[in-house]
Order: sequence, then structure tokens, then C-alpha cells
Amino acid sequence: MVADPHLKRLLKAIDSSPDPERAYDDAMAREPAFQDFVGRTLETVAPAPAAADAQGSEQSSQSVTGKNGAS
Repeated sequence: MVADPHLKRLLKAIDSSPDPERAYDDAMAREPAFQDFVGRTLETVAPAPAAADAQGSEQSSQSVTGKNGAS
């Protein structure tokens, strides 16, 4: 749960806005607490780009070289 009352009000305002995309963009531009909240949320629900890139590169090189780890 979100404990910060200001952040709670901001989330409610975005959610109930007639133009939530604009409200989100405004909050991202002006509210450091919202920027932090979004960053932490994305870290929780999405893999880190470096980890995803490393895994994708490993799979790509195996496809290109025909190596699959079997000897």
C-alpha cells in the first residue's frame, strides 16, 4: 500500500482524470515522489534491461553458432 498521503492523492487524481495520460505526464514532469514510485514499480514488475539483454545475447549467439550447450 502507498503510505504517502500526497502520493495517494496524486494517484487518485491521475486515475480519475478525464485525460489520465496527460495527468501522468504532468506528474512525471513535476513530482519527484511520483517519479520514484514509478521507477520502483517498474523495477518490481519488469526485468532489469541489463539482465534481459544478457540473456537475449546468449540465446542469439547460440542460435547463430548452432551451439546449445550439448557436447
